[in-house]
Amino acid sequence: MVYKWLFFAHCQLFPSRCLACGAPCGHEDWCVPCRDRLPWITDNRCPRCAAHHTGHGLCGQCQTHLPAFTICVPALAYHPPVNQYIKALKYCGQLLYGRLCGELLAEAIQTHFDRASATRPECLIPVPLHPYRLCRRGFNQALEIAKPVARRFGLPIDYRCLKRIRATRAQAHLALKERAGNVKGAFLVHQQPSYKRVALIDDVMTTGHTANEIARCLNRAGVEEIEVWVVARADKK
Repeated sequence: MVYKWLFFAHCQLFPSRCLACGAPCGHEDWCVPCRDRLPWITDNRCPRCAAHHTGHGLCGQCQTHLPAFTICVPALAYHPPVNQYIKALKYCGQLLYGRLCGELLAEAIQTHFDRASATRPECLIPVPLHPYRLCRRGFNQALEIAKPVARRFGLPIDYRCLKRIRATRAQAHLALKERAGNVKGAFLVHQQPSYKRVALIDDVMTTGHTANEIARCLNRAGVEEIEVWVVARADKK
C-alpha cells in the first residue's frame, strides 16, 4: 500500500514524457493521441503469414508454399516510429525499447486471444542469435521483447532448446530471393522440447524465411503448433 502511494506521488511530481511528442503522460510511455497514432495493423492480412492481402483466404505465397508455422501475429507495421524503436534496441543497445516493444506485442496478443479464442502456447521461444553476434551485441533483442509478453500471460521462456549454429548474414541486407538460402540449416533443436504448442518471438518479420526454418526444426522435434509473434510486420520489397 505504501509503495502504491509513493508511486502515485512520484508520477504526480515527476510525470513521464511521451516518447513521441514529449508531453507529460503520467506513468505511461506515450500520450493517448501518440499511442493511437502508432502504426497498429488494422488492414486486411493473410491469415497465415500476416502479409498485406486484399483478397480472402491465404495469400498467393502461402497457397504455393504453406509455411510450417500455423499463424503470424504482428502488433504493428514496420513504419516510423516503430522501426526506429527496433533499431534503437538492436543497434544502440537501448534496452528500454525491448520492454516497450514487448508491451506493444502483448497488447496485440491479448487482442488475438480475445478475437480468436485461441489456445495459449505452452512456452515462448525467442529467435536465437549466433553466439558470435550475441557476444558482440551483449543481448538478444528477441529475448528482451519476450520478457514483458511472458509476464503478461504467465508463460515460461525457453531460450535453451533452440540454437543458431551457423553465423548467417543479416536478412535485412539481402535480396528477397537470397533470404531462404541464408537461414537454411542455421538452427538446431539443442534440447528436446516436452511441449506441443509454442510461440516464436521476434522483432520483425519480412519474408518469414527465418520463422519458417525454425518452425521446420521444431516440427521435426515433435512440436505440433508454432505461432509466430512479432512486434512488426515489414512489407516485402
